[in-house]
Amino acid sequence: MGSQGFTWYRSRPPQRLPSSEIASWLQPLVENAVKHGIGGQVRGGSVTLRAELAGDDLLLTVLDDGPGPTPATRPGTGTSLADLRERLRLLYGEDSRLVAKAAPGGGFIAELRLPAGRRS
Repeated sequence: MGSQGFTWYRSRPPQRLPSSEIASWLQPLVENAVKHGIGGQVRGGSVTLRAELAGDDLLLTVLDDGPGPTPATRPGTGTSLADLRERLRLLYGEDSRLVAKAAPGGGFIAELRLPAGRRS
């Protein structure tokens, strides 16, 4: 953790899914943003959570302003993202997706899209 701590931003989630379900999808993404993104920065950092409706889908976004993926980034096993993708596949089939990549301008972004209020 940086000496200045963390700055957290959170938008209000749409009411189509229970907040506990939204939290279960966001937890591994936020954990990765802290552990692999901003956790090792001396200056601290920020993690932005966004939940919005996009048509009939819920779009959950986690963005950090860390260094982004680099060879110096602490490697992980990729288990959290792989497990999350498998949960999505089992619950929503082809109606969901998880995209994790370097964010434009630096940092890392994970975008999770799932059907709002329905399961396969």
